[in-house]
Amino acid sequence: MTRWLLDDGALDVLASRTIQWTGRELPGVLEVMSEVATSATASLLRTQLLAREQLGAPLVEQHEILVGSDEEAYLTTHLRANVFAAKEHLGEHEAIAWCRCRDQDIVFVSMDKGAVYLALAELGRARVATPFDVWRDLLDRDWIDAVDFDRLCKWTAARSSPQVKVPRRFGG
Repeated sequence: MTRWLLDDGALDVLASRTIQWTGRELPGVLEVMSEVATSATASLLRTQLLAREQLGAPLVEQHEILVGSDEEAYLTTHLRANVFAAKEHLGEHEAIAWCRCRDQDIVFVSMDKGAVYLALAELGRARVATPFDVWRDLLDRDWIDAVDFDRLCKWTAARSSPQVKVPRRFGG
């Protein structure tokens, strides 16, 4: 079972729309770093999505990098060694560090070109995906229906750069 670690953009697309969750075993599939969950740009809809539970577990599991951990060392000495802005790209960098050091089975999901490029370099191509891949996985597991899949794909394309369209492999 693929687990997805969502960055800001993907989480916002998911939160900004009313999705009819049909699955019974969704907890443990969608995950996010606490920096992304609590960012200053977090909308009320994002907060509501993160507060939802299914089967007594969070719909979206949150992770935090602890001081002194391997992922914290990787984050500060490698990914952020030359970053001068305190919060710039912190959620993306935390997610990549988490994937690299803490959870070798999770896939990083982002709509940000810079984050995707860095994640590809640090994690390899099998560990990085687009939100379209997540939406397809949720559809294949019968956790969302075809209407919501189509909506999520269109909303993702609309929030992306102008050259990004719904990929043809997903019906675009």
